[in-house]
Amino acid sequence: MADGPLEDAPLLVSMTVTELFLAATGRNERLADFAAVVAEAADGIELFVEPTEAYMSSTQAAVGYAASFGLPIRTIHTPPLGVHEQGLDGNWNVEWNTHLKEILLNYEQDGTRPAADQSYPGQPEINRVPKMEPAVATTHPPRFPTDSETRLAEARRDLVETFRATIEHIRSDRFLEVPLDLPTIAVENVCPRPGFDYLLTSPAGVDQLRAVAASQGEADLLAFTGDVGHTATPTAMLEAMETPANIHLHGVSDASPDAIVDRLPGDVSASALTTEPGAGTVQHLPPNAFPDRTESALNWLANTEHRCPLTIELQRPCKTPAIARELFEWFEAVR
Repeated sequence: MADGPLEDAPLLVSMTVTELFLAATGRNERLADFAAVVAEAADGIELFVEPTEAYMSSTQAAVGYAASFGLPIRTIHTPPLGVHEQGLDGNWNVEWNTHLKEILLNYEQDGTRPAADQSYPGQPEINRVPKMEPAVATTHPPRFPTDSETRLAEARRDLVETFRATIEHIRSDRFLEVPLDLPTIAVENVCPRPGFDYLLTSPAGVDQLRAVAASQGEADLLAFTGDVGHTATPTAMLEAMETPANIHLHGVSDASPDAIVDRLPGDVSASALTTEPGAGTVQHLPPNAFPDRTESALNWLANTEHRCPLTIELQRPCKTPAIARELFEWFEAVR
């Protein structure tokens, strides 16, 4: 990237475990070509882990798939809190601990010494070792049906306690051979959908979560990922976050899918684009084609001394080499 005010803000692209698998194994040539362009022009990727992919073997495979393109995993996006592999509301107080451990760590057997726990005599010692060392781990906070009896104030306290307990649990894991350098834990503002109440959709939500963390003696625990496409006022959201750990960039449009693809290079199927339920918008579009919110975020960041990763999020139909080339040329000019 050319020298500019944001040259020291790493430029990343979000890719899922499945997308890396399809690209690396040649099952999707377009994704493979997209990954090759990303490897050449970006600083790495954010590994987006779906609930069905949050297993030790899946994420270990993703490390290898990314490495085959020379793509470092710089940040991760864990499954949304409150959602398990069946796509239903789960026990988010417990599941996030499991998700994070499965994503970050592997088991290794040390055949040179017996296990310290002799409940199973003759078994080798087992160690947990990091498979990746991302700087930031982002997650979506849980959502609650509007007609539920969930008190949001209580849910905020539970969220802070979940993060605290998870960090403590992982660091004290008896299988860790050396201390683990955990990523910054960041909660992302989400796009509200009708019928649900949320913990973080506005700048006020940032202030409320931060106040709860401070009241629990955990003022330094919470970090935030600002998603510019999930809010109509990205600058206000980023100002509330003050020093976001990550900024997610994508275009948003309320135009028809046919009108959207007319603004994109190459062969993108209008029918393949997905519309955000309830919002009536198509999100995760190339920010160079729909730049308003991204430009606002970049201008805000350039006028601060803070720097953090800039992560591009695209719908899979938009992950084409032609779109990637135009996108990086645009970033070359604006960054």
